[in-house]
Amino acid sequence: MDIDDAYSELGLRPGASAAAVKAAWRRLVSHWHPDRNPAAEAAALMQRINAAYDRIRLATVREAGADDGPPGGDAPREPASGARPQAREAHAGAAGGGAGPRAASGTGAGGAGESGEAGGAGSADADADGPPRVVRRRVRLSLEEAVRGATRSLRGRLREQCGACAGSGHAGEPLGCASCRGSGQRRSDWWVAWPPRSTPCEDCGGTGLRQQPCPVCEGAGALTRHYRCTVRLPPGLRDGDRLSADGGGGHRGGFDGRLALEVRWTPHPLLRVDAEGLLRSELPVDGCAWLAERWVEVPSPTGALQMRLRRGRLVYRLPGQGLPQARGADAARGDLVVTVTPVFAPTLDAEQQALLERLAAIAEAHPPPALRAWQQRLQAWRDADAAGA
Repeated sequence: MDIDDAYSELGLRPGASAAAVKAAWRRLVSHWHPDRNPAAEAAALMQRINAAYDRIRLATVREAGADDGPPGGDAPREPASGARPQAREAHAGAAGGGAGPRAASGTGAGGAGESGEAGGAGSADADADGPPRVVRRRVRLSLEEAVRGATRSLRGRLREQCGACAGSGHAGEPLGCASCRGSGQRRSDWWVAWPPRSTPCEDCGGTGLRQQPCPVCEGAGALTRHYRCTVRLPPGLRDGDRLSADGGGGHRGGFDGRLALEVRWTPHPLLRVDAEGLLRSELPVDGCAWLAERWVEVPSPTGALQMRLRRGRLVYRLPGQGLPQARGADAARGDLVVTVTPVFAPTLDAEQQALLERLAAIAEAHPPPALRAWQQRLQAWRDADAAGA
């Protein structure tokens, strides 16, 4: 049954309001319910009325993000007479969909978190009396998002039991098979074999009855529903951490159950985390800038930082610019260790060579103490060698 047929079944124009749909459903139920109407076709009509109501309700869930369920206080309904049974839902708190992001909670990779399975939009259904549904998802974070926190909108699909047929895929009581006229046997024509032979009817399997497919799920017994949950991921998450978040509730566009999240970091192009969890950066710098103690730009999870080079120094430690030491917005951050590699040009142009020779001449005229001491020892050796000659 498509959506236009469903509206037509209730005597409404396509796109009628939810209030008009409920009012039409109540009016038809009060007239055609088998407990009130003894007509032979009442049960079949009641099934179509409920199927139409379910079809419209499922369609409006995706558009309006709300599912009020069947109106309360209506006439009693019996599943055996074609009334629509209630759909199974497991309550698991509110989050996701239209309620804004909710914080996820969990443990580290070595803790007692949810199962490690993860997928794109996987799901695990739960029985009505069993544990709530758990949907496992893998969430990828950049290093910057792991430091400052992030919000993710997770979308996926779930297969749910059809409420119109309670998962059976059938609509109402089976009807007599039209192919064998309810006998369960089919006789061959006299010109094919004489005397005619009887064989089990292939259309009904020899039972004489044929189940009518549910018009809502088209005989599948289940419906595929889309969900969307928005979760807030706190700062300080590490690669492999596992968290749990509320599914948001089906009435808000999410689902009834829990999200089991596994955090995975995406590789960073400029930063890396060593085996001890320390954030590191390896930075090539111009050799002349290193000698001149110039300022250079250093990448960090919160943006570019300015760092001054020191001659003779290759390793620098920037306090408070690394990864958070714990989970949460108020957690203190560790250090960022920067290792610089001075790079000198293999060849010099004429201008660079002239400047270098000038620098060498200045240094020669004003040598440092260690060089001056060496020059004095060298001159003394020359003088002694000349005297001995």
